[in-house]
Amino acid sequence: MDSDKDLLPVPTCIDTRADRQPRSTGISDASRPSRSRSASARAFFLPALALPVLFFCVALGPAEVFGCAARGLLASGLALLSVSLGVFAAHKARRTARAGDPEARRWMLIALLLAVPAAAMLFLA
Repeated sequence: MDSDKDLLPVPTCIDTRADRQPRSTGISDASRPSRSRSASARAFFLPALALPVLFFCVALGPAEVFGCAARGLLASGLALLSVSLGVFAAHKARRTARAGDPEARRWMLIALLLAVPAAAMLFLA
């Protein structure tokens, strides 16, 4: 060994965390929704429109298509599915509204759209 300049210092402890970005908790920037939140609301919006339309097609369609009992059970099942998805959307709207996310209004609209089949079931029954 001629000189110490040719040798590189050997690290005693390798810290991989120093090289990484800090992990995001999702709360860091509440004024701007992330792409995943916006995409999930958009993906949830189509079923929120389709379920009430499908419910009314089944409930107001002729009894000869599905039969009377099957039509009633199918309409009840669609209303129950709509209510369960509406409860999820209302919970998501409440959680995003508390965080100050502007996406909360879209979730509230989705929850209201999903409540339509259950309300119609009460009025049609």
